[in-house]
Amino acid sequence: MRNLKWIVAAGLLFIFVQPAWAQESCQDSVFAVVEGNSITVYHTGALYNCCPTRFDYDVHLVDEYILIVENEILWNPCYCICCMDLTLEMDHVPPGEYTLEFHWYDYETEVWLVEIFPVVVPGGVPDPGEPIVVYSSHSGCYDEMSDVEEQEPTTTWGTIKALYR
Repeated sequence: MRNLKWIVAAGLLFIFVQPAWAQESCQDSVFAVVEGNSITVYHTGALYNCCPTRFDYDVHLVDEYILIVENEILWNPCYCICCMDLTLEMDHVPPGEYTLEFHWYDYETEVWLVEIFPVVVPGGVPDPGEPIVVYSSHSGCYDEMSDVEEQEPTTTWGTIKALYR
């Protein structure tokens, strides 16, 4: 009888967790907004593990290219994925016309993807030094995948996350 309780509990846990892993896909969108010598890059609808410790960004300025690689840092991953919005702000970008190349790992295809687009930092007094990341954030998981564009991001995955930690 004791083993039956564990089997039922494991089955219920699987029922609650499986939808979190098998949800429909997010719609990745990457774009940038320039203000003065700052560039803010937005990665909306990003599909990542629902328990990220943090996100790191490798940022390199080489001639007319700005290369950014987004890395998810997981210390205690959960068995679930979700949509979230990520933001990266770079400061001290010298004036000029750039090609921004943004790389991220895609959970659905299990390959690295890249988005490439032009960015213009207006003229003026050059800000010395390489662009540095001064701020990055993520929204946490959306409540449900079906209406991602209509929902505000939230962090209500706490109960499911606690089961896996």
